[in-house]
Amino acid sequence: METPLIAKRRIPQAAIDCTASQAEWLARQRDRKCYKNRGQDWDEFCREEIGISGPHATRISDAQQEFGSSYFELASFAPVTADEFRAVAPKVKGRTLTVDGEAIPLRPENAERIGAAIEKLRQPNRPGSKIKRPKVLDVRLITVEQLSRQLRAEFRRLASPQGMAVDRLKLAAILRTTLDALGRLEMELGIY
Repeated sequence: METPLIAKRRIPQAAIDCTASQAEWLARQRDRKCYKNRGQDWDEFCREEIGISGPHATRISDAQQEFGSSYFELASFAPVTADEFRAVAPKVKGRTLTVDGEAIPLRPENAERIGAAIEKLRQPNRPGSKIKRPKVLDVRLITVEQLSRQLRAEFRRLASPQGMAVDRLKLAAILRTTLDALGRLEMELGIY
């Protein structure tokens, strides 16, 4: 289903926060040059309508076209660069990551196992190798990140016109309370 251009669609800054469907939508906009219908160039469209830079949107679109949805599904559980994904891509079949003969379904409850498997795949194959590999984020951060995605997705589902009939004022109040609490936490932690 094509997303109308009238509705602004914000795609998060990090590609790992970008869902496969968002990446597909973005690639379609670029390939079909839909942004020209609005009298914009690619960079202007991306900045004004999506909230990211044109080069960043191009990287997301390129990853979608090169890897398909598998990259974004795996990246939603563990940070993985395009180069790292190229190395592990043969181990991703459908919605499963296979490492050392163990098939790990790509589901939120397996985030810890997926992160550990990715870290294992990043390790150099030869003892004494001096190649530095990036480390996987602390498992707790991966879990919090996944829960955050689930919460955002649930708010979107509840707020969508096709969703169930919900009390939109109550939904807005819950969203505002959540945002306020997160803002206070951000200030307490000095992350602003």
